[in-house]
Formats: sequence, C-alpha cells, structure tokens
Amino acid sequence: MKKYILIVLLIILYNCFVYSKPSDRIKFYSNELSNIEEIFFSNVDENKIDLQTYYDGFLIASSITNESDFLFYRDKINEIRLRAMENMLQYQNESDYNKGKILLKWLYTSNILKKYYLSSTLANHLIDSGSYNCLSSTIIYTLLATELGLDVNAVFTPNHSFATLKTEKGEIDVETTVEYGFDPGTEEIEEFENQQRIIYVPKTNYGNRKNVDLNFLISSLYANTISLIPTYNINNLAAYKKGFYLSPNEKLFQNNIVITLNNKAIDNIDTKNYEEAIVYLEDALHFEPNSEITKYNIVYFYQTKGSEYLDKNDFASAINIFKNALKETDNNTSIMHNLKVSYYNYIRNEYDANRFENAKIILSRAFLIFPNDGDFRYLEDLLY
Repeated sequence: MKKYILIVLLIILYNCFVYSKPSDRIKFYSNELSNIEEIFFSNVDENKIDLQTYYDGFLIASSITNESDFLFYRDKINEIRLRAMENMLQYQNESDYNKGKILLKWLYTSNILKKYYLSSTLANHLIDSGSYNCLSSTIIYTLLATELGLDVNAVFTPNHSFATLKTEKGEIDVETTVEYGFDPGTEEIEEFENQQRIIYVPKTNYGNRKNVDLNFLISSLYANTISLIPTYNINNLAAYKKGFYLSPNEKLFQNNIVITLNNKAIDNIDTKNYEEAIVYLEDALHFEPNSEITKYNIVYFYQTKGSEYLDKNDFASAINIFKNALKETDNNTSIMHNLKVSYYNYIRNEYDANRFENAKIILSRAFLIFPNDGDFRYLEDLLY
C-alpha cells in the first residue's frame, strides 16, 4: 500500500478554522509525554497560560523534558529574565521605542546572544553557548519584551522570523539576529576604539508577513526542529500533536497528524496488527471526520482483513467483517462487492458439501442485503 507523502514542514503556518480545546479532537498516547510535558500541555489545553508558561514552553518545545534537565534550564532562563529586568529598571522612563532598542542591544552586550548558527533553534543552544538563529532569538526577545510590558509580536515570513514592536514612532521591525537590528534602515553611531563609526542594517521589505502570537511562536519550534530531520519519521506524531495543542488552528499540524496516523495504520495493516491499525484510523477520523485519506484507508483496512479470511475460505468471518465495514464506509462499493463474494462462496461451499439447509439460511441472509441479485437468484434455483 502506498504511503502518503508528508507535507513539507515550513516555519510558516496558516490560520484556518477555530475549534474547541485540543483534547476534544485528539489526545496523547501514554508514552508520548514526560511528566513535565503532561503538566504543561494540560495547562495549555485548559488555556491556563501565563508568561512563565511560555518560558517553560520554550524549554519543553526544545526537547528539554526530563525533570532534572528542565529544572536546571528553567533556573538558567530565569536568571536571564532577572538580569534583563534589573538592567531595564534604569530605563523605565524611556519611550517604548528606546526600551525595545536597549533590550536588543543588551542581549548582545550581555553575551546572551553570541553567535548565529542556522540550526541553533533550541533554548539549550542559546543558554549553553549563546548560539541562536532567527527563531530562538525572536523567541527570547519577544518573551523579554512582553515581560517589560511592551506591545510586541513575532513576525513570520518565508524562511525567516523577527519581531515587531508598537511604539510612539509606529510599528518597528526588530531583526533579532543582529545587534543593530532594531528599526532596520536607520543609522546607528557607535563609539569604537576612540572613534565613531556608523552602523547600518538595511531594511528588508518582506512579502507575506504574518504577525503571530506566543502560542504560535513556541509551536513553531516543533515544526522547525522536525524540518531539520532529513528523512520522514513516523514517530513525529507526538511532535505534531504538541504543536497542535499550542496552535490548534494551524493546518500544518492538523494535516500531518492525519497523515501520520494513517501511515501508522498502514504499517500495522501490512503487518496484520489489525487492533493497532483500527485505533489509529479511528483517532484520525475523530480528529478530522471529513478526511478522504482516512476514509480510503478504512476501506483498505476492512478489505485487507476481510480478504485474509476469504482467502482461507473462512466465509463466515469474512462476512462479519465486510458487514461491519458497510456501516463504517457508507456502503462502499468494493466492500459491498467483497461481501457479495463472501456470501456467494459460502452458499456454494455449503451446497457442494450437501449442507443444503445451512445454504438456504445463508442465502436468506444474503437476500436481505442483495434482494434482487441475479447470482443469488441462480443459487436459489439450485436449492429449491
């Protein structure tokens, strides 16, 4: 059975419809969450979110989910928070424009942000070595600016992220990947080795800008991390669910949950592990009732399982499977065909074995589903 190609993971996700809380659509399996994650995602599910939750989410979405590691890095990031807030106290009377500019500068001069690396997405990269990329630097800047009471959002464009700050001078872009990235396009004069030099970061006119909230910003860590994995991994299902809990309206997570559940089901069908397979398919259908992929694979499930009994001439079992399948597949024509074949062969088998009375009983049941079928009328003529 051919598997479906995983949808390409991009940082950019798009809003679609609004749903109820995430757990109403899908739940985590028992082995998918650590104790720390269970607490975090339960709070997310119930919308019990404060600023500390977002800092914790930065760590958890960076795969810091062991309790001792989590507590260690939580202390480290809280130290950064404390240092930032203490430093900004002296600027409390400054304008929001200046506060936002000073905060970005501080992240570099205090060696929180030291070196840009394309793959340095995670919180532990930033905390351990000061390495960062556009996503991790945007997250730490946005969290700290929010804690300062500034009106800040993250912005996503194709393959890039940065921040934007609402100020008395208007909405200002903040390129968090460079020390002088506040309000690109303006000149900055810096004292350097007893001389002055002009620093200038060009302003970029990004297309397809999308302002996003903190939930989206944290969830994008899951998308970004998975996109760095060179091959498709069916075990990414948990990561898609985690991203979905944080951003339940994002189609990227929705679609990949459906695809991965279906691929897991196919793997189990192909190894004849039917009990596991149907669980994945039922979860996929509950998550997205209109999924054509899932409906197709439910038919495939029943066809494969029923045909296995049909091939062994266990016609009674095949009939039970295909009859149940009719309810689940809206009387799918191929299921109906295999049900007819099962009934026909069962009746013919009983007839050939001179078990005529049993053949008549089976025929009467077949007529309830196929009342005017010519093949069964032919068998009726043989029996009566």
